[in-house]
Amino acid sequence: MRAFAFVALLSLAGLSLAVGAFHLAVALAAVKAVVVGLVYMDLRHAHRAHAVGFVLGVALLIAVLAVVGG
Repeated sequence: MRAFAFVALLSLAGLSLAVGAFHLAVALAAVKAVVVGLVYMDLRHAHRAHAVGFVLGVALLIAVLAVVGG
């Protein structure tokens, strides 16, 4: 699972570099943050409320970045 997540993270990083659009890069960063949280921080084994709180925190941060980034 961690090897697949690592390959997915590398692919998403390459995609965000290739496209270069700010909004898409921010959205891909959100996906990468959730993958890191669920796989490497082991939130998939934590209490459901912790995982949901993490995902909501990432969504809030990405929304702020999207507004600020214009």
